[in-house]
Amino acid sequence: SKYYLQEADVVLLARGSAMRAGVVDKEIAEIKVLASANFIIIRPEKNKLSGEFLGAYFNSSLGQRELLKLSAGAAIQHISIAKLKHLEIPTPSLSDQEKIANIYSASKEAYKNTLALAEQQKRAADAKIMSLILHEAA
Repeated sequence: SKYYLQEADVVLLARGSAMRAGVVDKEIAEIKVLASANFIIIRPEKNKLSGEFLGAYFNSSLGQRELLKLSAGAAIQHISIAKLKHLEIPTPSLSDQEKIANIYSASKEAYKNTLALAEQQKRAADAKIMSLILHEAA
């Protein structure tokens, strides 16, 4: 069972042009998911490092630069676990880690909502344009 993803595990995409990280939530953990070889799974010690903070760090511009430094490969970038183990990650206090994770989460949610609103506005404008075109053609 130790190979199944657990809540607060950090899942790092280890291959590709965009090294991104995600954090396993309770729902994913409950359905017993195994990660493929394209991912590196990090299981932080809960009393030292928050998975949500670590995910936010890896997805930040600073974290992305650090991951890029570790990556290798001409056609397809990849990160080895051996190199990742030597990465020094700034670790603020657990309370500051929680604040950072909350800000990151709120930012992701705001971004998602902004995209949804832009799509809704585009559909409304397209509908109005089509209505006017069809009205003029009649």
